[in-house]
Amino acid sequence: MRKLFIFVIVLIWALSAASFGSEDGVSISPSQLILTGSGKNYSNNYVNNGIAGGVAIGFSTSLNYVSVANGEVTQVAASASSSISITEVKINGKSVVDGDFISSGNILTASIATTDTIDLNLSLITLDGNSFKFSDLSGNSSYDTSTGKLSFQLDITTNGSHSILIKAVNDTGNSDSVSYSFNSNSDDLVVSNLLVYPNPFNPNNGSLTISYQLSKNSNVSVFIFDAIGRLIYRQNYTLGQDGGRVGYNEVLWDGKTGMGNIVGNDIYFLRIVVDGKPLGKAKIAVIK
Repeated sequence: MRKLFIFVIVLIWALSAASFGSEDGVSISPSQLILTGSGKNYSNNYVNNGIAGGVAIGFSTSLNYVSVANGEVTQVAASASSSISITEVKINGKSVVDGDFISSGNILTASIATTDTIDLNLSLITLDGNSFKFSDLSGNSSYDTSTGKLSFQLDITTNGSHSILIKAVNDTGNSDSVSYSFNSNSDDLVVSNLLVYPNPFNPNNGSLTISYQLSKNSNVSVFIFDAIGRLIYRQNYTLGQDGGRVGYNEVLWDGKTGMGNIVGNDIYFLRIVVDGKPLGKAKIAVIK
């Protein structure tokens, strides 16, 4: 009995050595070995001799190595991970700026990109705490599943601060959201968040950006004076047009006088006049 047991052990050892033994590392010679999944990189591990004289087998998060059969490694790219994003949020065609002024009836638009199908019942747009499913939008408010374009009419009945949240969810459960606060029209004309940049400004490197927010559509004039108070530049913007729209506005100055001459190094003074009222001012340093 003891001899039979020893014989069986020796036989198992011999068969194992014939299939997996190697003088210089791990070798695999079975006709088929199934490997599935993905994970950390093992590209420095080798299967020697038994498969085509030594083939590197590696795992990565981007490739799934499916099988090793008859000396060949078959690999299949892993499917791309699900994603969703909300971009190009605009009101009446203008990019949304937090704290902006808007009018009731304005149309908010956004683009939603997803690798999977959008869930119309879980995707919402919330205005001042009132939520609307994408599936319930109608009239001037809609979501186009073929283009990913969202439109929403802002029906606002009160002046003051308001908030809006867009949340998009796809059918794999991934989501993205954006939120903004803004102000509705009031009877008082307000110019806010006046910025000039870059400052210092070099006219040889481009234009100066002048940005501001208006509480309602207005006629706007931009004046620039030199250090001794001489008017060197003036530009008018019409009510309801670029530079005179309710909300965020952005206009440019190329660093030239009204005569077309580039100004010299100095301090200049900007004045914003809205509907005949001086409502904003700033200093501009020109350094070339």
